[in-house]
Amino acid sequence: KAIRPMSGKVKAALKNVKIKYGTLKGNGYRPAEDTIYLEDNVSKMIIEHEVGHAIEGKLFDAGKVREIKQQLTDGLGIADIRQMTGISADGKKQTVYVVESPNLIDIYQGRIYADSREDCLDAEGNIDIEKMDEFISVAYQYYMDNPKTMKKWFPELYKLVKESIE
Repeated sequence: KAIRPMSGKVKAALKNVKIKYGTLKGNGYRPAEDTIYLEDNVSKMIIEHEVGHAIEGKLFDAGKVREIKQQLTDGLGIADIRQMTGISADGKKQTVYVVESPNLIDIYQGRIYADSREDCLDAEGNIDIEKMDEFISVAYQYYMDNPKTMKKWFPELYKLVKESIE
């Protein structure tokens, strides 16, 4: 059901991606294996999110993605990074860092994979956009579920996703 409404371009990009359903590994995409892992009773939104990870390197222009990440985080710094507690795939509590910005769809899109708030910044003191690994997966999932809202409130992201997958 979740795959059916996806574009032909996305379906073609998923042709060689393995999807393992009913795993105990948690939901996620592992690029080294080109495999999406899904738990039982997974929601359509989570499937779309993991497909977003799987198609990022296959359909999205890395330069354009970097440019939009930079544009949407321009002027943000350590004061815009929030430390939170999350749950890892193995069920343990972990510290996570997120960029708080109205330019991003939600707080998860602004997640930065780093070991400290300072590690969330690049050498120039800007947000280290290379560590924002949820950026496209959140944008793709939102595009699939809320295209009209996305087009209105996040036009740059809407255009990026549309051009990449249609």
